[in-house]
Amino acid sequence: MKGHNFKHMKTTYLLIAFLTALLATANGQDYQHAVKIKPFGELCISYKRITGFEKGYEVMLSDLENGYSVTGLMVHHTPVLPRKSSKWFFTYGYGAHAGLFHQYEVYNPFRPFDPPREINRRYVALGLDGSAGVEYRMLRHPFLFSWDVNPNIEFLGPDVFRVNIYSNLGVAFVF
Repeated sequence: MKGHNFKHMKTTYLLIAFLTALLATANGQDYQHAVKIKPFGELCISYKRITGFEKGYEVMLSDLENGYSVTGLMVHHTPVLPRKSSKWFFTYGYGAHAGLFHQYEVYNPFRPFDPPREINRRYVALGLDGSAGVEYRMLRHPFLFSWDVNPNIEFLGPDVFRVNIYSNLGVAFVF
């Protein structure tokens, strides 16, 4: 097992223990704050603050395969089936990110089946982000489950223009 994956597992278990300890003091849904962990693929920890009627902001810290990224998003929530269920919400947002990375890959478009070249060089990446996903809110418990897709466009980095798409499952403690 790689050291990097072991670090993810250790951090994930610590965060789950922390969220479980807070369970006794929490209320149900219609939350204003959420602390979310997305442990699959990339490790991402985020804080969401709802400031208005199903609108707010989210700040995410991601431990990606080749570095770290901080993302800020304006988020919006819309009920998926407002007449049938108050548990499912469609989420979407937009914002920006800054990242520090230590490696990148270069693909040759004229040889699509060749493996990419890995270049070990540190760089800073800046770009614009989007987010779209679904939330399932547990009405009697202070947790929600989410699945989201986060595409971003980097304008500063090893390439002049780069598009990334991240998808992840998450669990959040809400209060």
